[in-house]
Amino acid sequence: MSGSLRQRQKDDRRLRMIHAALELFDEYGFSEVGVADIAERIGMSYRTIYRYFPSKEDVLLGLVIEGNHTFLDRVDERLGEEPLLVTFADAMTEALEELSERVGEDAIRRMSAQIDRVESVRARALLHSADMRDRLAALVERHPAYAPERYSEIHLAVEVFGAVSAEAQRRWRSVPPGSSSLAGEFRAVMAGLPTVVPDSPQGVD
Repeated sequence: MSGSLRQRQKDDRRLRMIHAALELFDEYGFSEVGVADIAERIGMSYRTIYRYFPSKEDVLLGLVIEGNHTFLDRVDERLGEEPLLVTFADAMTEALEELSERVGEDAIRRMSAQIDRVESVRARALLHSADMRDRLAALVERHPAYAPERYSEIHLAVEVFGAVSAEAQRRWRSVPPGSSSLAGEFRAVMAGLPTVVPDSPQGVD
């Protein structure tokens, strides 16, 4: 079996686990569902679930984790070609579009709603977000185009990007399902960024 085929099978199995978990959490509530219930829904052993996810919180966050991995891969492919924020924006837009195509915008919205309902998952999501930003900064720092004297610029760009992501998610959650995609909201926030951070203050001599 080729490595690419094996990886596709793993990816498909992981997505089956995530979809089953979302269905069960919607039907019974997060607190009422265990890893064994997810395994039973898709005809797997609970040990198999644990080989992919350390907890049911991480199953629920599976799409976040998938999207973050894709995003970092896309950033790595583009580094050094454009300004950092442009690189981040293009990579995230592509990652979100790929995720939506694979699992559907509805699954992403259902995951987001479940995360909002469960405090322990919200806390874990914040940890994943912080880890992703740390990994992003480290990825850029390793690239030969960015010397140590640019590290402050790198970390500022990462923090701005984190704020853009948070605002895009807030806008996306506030509109009716089907009226906008998460990738679309991300592009809209990025397009408006120059007006939020103008080149110079207005009305100053």
